[in-house]
Amino acid sequence: MTRINIFDPALQDNEGRPSTNLGDLIIRKSVDRIVDDLFPDATIERISTHTPPARELLERAVDADLNLVAGTNLLSSHIGHYNQWKLFDDPLRHADPPAFNAVLCGVGWWQYQDEPDAQTAWFYRKVLAPAGPHSLRDGYSLSQLHQCRVGGLYNTTCPTLWQLHGRETARTGAAKACLFTLTDYSRSPADDALIRTLAALYPEGLVFFPQGSHDMEYITSLPAFEEHREHIEILGHQPSSLDVLAARDTWDYVGTRLHAGIWSLEQGHSSLILHVDNRAKEIARETGLAVVARDDMDGIRRWHAGRHDGPSTITLPRDAIRQWQEGLHTFCERRAAERRGNAMPSIRPRPDGTYLNLGCGERVCEGWVNVDLATTAPGVLPHDLRQPLPFDDAHADAIYASHVLEHFDRAEASRFLSECHRVIRHGGVLRLVVADLLWLTENYRRAFEDARAALAAGATGDDALARHDYAVINLIDQLCRHEPGGEMLRFRMYDPMPAAGYVFETNGVEAVRSILALQQHGRGAPDVQPPQSDTTTPDDAPHPTFWQRLRYAFAPERHPLTPPPPRETDHERLGRFRLSGEPRLWMYDEVSLELLLRQVGFTRIRRMTAAESAIPGFSSYALDTCNDGSPYKPESLFVEATK
Repeated sequence: MTRINIFDPALQDNEGRPSTNLGDLIIRKSVDRIVDDLFPDATIERISTHTPPARELLERAVDADLNLVAGTNLLSSHIGHYNQWKLFDDPLRHADPPAFNAVLCGVGWWQYQDEPDAQTAWFYRKVLAPAGPHSLRDGYSLSQLHQCRVGGLYNTTCPTLWQLHGRETARTGAAKACLFTLTDYSRSPADDALIRTLAALYPEGLVFFPQGSHDMEYITSLPAFEEHREHIEILGHQPSSLDVLAARDTWDYVGTRLHAGIWSLEQGHSSLILHVDNRAKEIARETGLAVVARDDMDGIRRWHAGRHDGPSTITLPRDAIRQWQEGLHTFCERRAAERRGNAMPSIRPRPDGTYLNLGCGERVCEGWVNVDLATTAPGVLPHDLRQPLPFDDAHADAIYASHVLEHFDRAEASRFLSECHRVIRHGGVLRLVVADLLWLTENYRRAFEDARAALAAGATGDDALARHDYAVINLIDQLCRHEPGGEMLRFRMYDPMPAAGYVFETNGVEAVRSILALQQHGRGAPDVQPPQSDTTTPDDAPHPTFWQRLRYAFAPERHPLTPPPPRETDHERLGRFRLSGEPRLWMYDEVSLELLLRQVGFTRIRRMTAAESAIPGFSSYALDTCNDGSPYKPESLFVEATK
C-alpha cells in the first residue's frame, strides 16, 4: 500500500492540534481531495509545517513513498533569517536536511523578496525532488524557485481554486449582509475605513470571521468597530463557525483573508478579496480572481455595484494542473516501486565488531567507539590522538579517521598510523579521509585560468575573480593561518558572500553550516576580528580586584592572592594556536598517502568514493555522505587499507 506523508499547515503542532489560522484547514480540504482522487488507497500520515517535528517523525517521512508539502506561503529567500516551513529546531540542520524528495502542492513564496541566497537554494535542492513535479501557487513563486535550480515546476495556482474554473468574479444577487475578515499581522488605518464602508453598503449587518487567532484582538482595537459594534456579528474562532454561516441563504464576502474568500466562492457567494501581500495579488493577475487593494474603497463600491474592473470569470491553468497531477502519480508509483525493490534496510545496522571513529568531532556515530580531543557529545571518549591509542592490540575491526591526519606533522602522522596498525586486527580495515592536495591544486588551476581570462577581458568585479580568491584561500589558508578561522572566515563574513555557489560546491555542508551560523549570530564586516579560542590564556586570567587585595592586606592567610601569570607573548600565542589542532600541518595526495601507509605495514591500499567502503554497512552510517548521498566534504580523498 502506498504510504504518503503530508507536510500539513492545518496542524499547529505534531500532537494533533489544529492550526490557529483557520485558512490552513481550508487548504487541507483541497489537498486531501487531490490525494484522495490520485491515491484512493494510500495510507496518510501528517507532519505540521508550523512546529519542528521530532527526529523520529522525520525519519519516518524519509521512508514514505511520497512526501507532499502543502501550504500557500512556505517558501522564502533567506532561510537563515526566517523560514515559514518549520522543519528543525536547529537552523544549521538546513545544511543537510533529510532526503525527503518532497513534492510541492500549491506552495508559494512568503511575501515579495529578493533573489534566494545560495544557502537557501542549497536547502531547496536538497529537500525537494530535484526534477519535480512541483505545483506552485503563482508565477512569481515559480520564478523564485527556478533560481534555486529546482526542476519540474508547474504554475497551477492554489489548489483551493481548482474547483472554480469559469466562476463569475463580479458581484451577483443583492445580498444585504456581508462576511468580512481582517488580518492581525498586517494592520492598516485603511481597516477603519473598510468597516465604515461595508456598514454603509450592507444594511442588514456585517459578520466578522476571525480566521487568525489574533484577529479578534485586532478588530476590537479599531475605532470603527466601536462605532458599528451593534451592526457587527462576531463568529467564533473555530472551523464550525463557517459551517453555521454556510447554512444561511445570501451574503457576500469582502476581506483580507484569501482563503475565507475562496471558501465563500465555493459556497456559491460573491467574493472580493483585499490584497495585503503577494498571494492574492499574484493569483488575481493570473486567474482573474476578484481582488482590489485594501485601501481602494472606490473599487469596493464599484464591485458592490456589479462593475468589477477585472476579468469576468476565473480562468485556471488546467493544462498545468493536469500535467502536474499526471507527473505526481508517476513520481509516486516509481518511487514506491524503487523503495519496494531496495534491499537496503532503512535502520542503520549495529557494527558487527568494534568500530573506532577517531577524531569524530560532531560526526558521532551510534554503535561506534567515538574518540576526540574533547567530549564533543555524550559518550565521546576524550583522548589526544597524538598519544598512544587507549586500546589493546588487535582490538578493532575497523578504524575511521576523517580529516585528522593533515592536522599532525609528518612524524606525528606516522606514529598515529603505526598505532592504528597496532590496534586493528588482522584483516581489519582502516579508512582515512584527508583533504586531497591534487584536487585542491587542480581546482585552483581552473580558477586561475578563469580569472586570467576575466582580467584579459577587462573584468574587475567578475565572479571568476572571487572564485580565484577563494581557491587560493582554500588551498593555502588552513596551512598557514595564524588565528581561528583565518582568511576563510573573513571571506565568508562578506554579506552576501561572493561566489557562494562555488564555495558550497567546494567545501560542501560545512561551508553552508558556517554561513547559516554567521547569519544566526550576526555577520560582521570582513575586517571584524574572528572569534577567539575558548581556551583561557594568561592574558585572560582574572586579576585580583580591589576588595580581594584589601582582604588580603588584613588577613593574608585567610584570603591569599594568586599572583597573575606572566603575560603571554605574541609568539607564544601563535605557537599555542598552531598546535591547537585547527591548522593543517601537512597535506596528502593519493601517492604520498599510500607510501605512508605502506611504511607502517598496511597492505591492499585503494582509493574509494564517499559512499564506497570495504567496512560492512559503512554507507548506512552516512559518515562521508550527506543525507541525499552526495559527498559531505567534496574536496576529500578517501583511502582504505587492510592489515
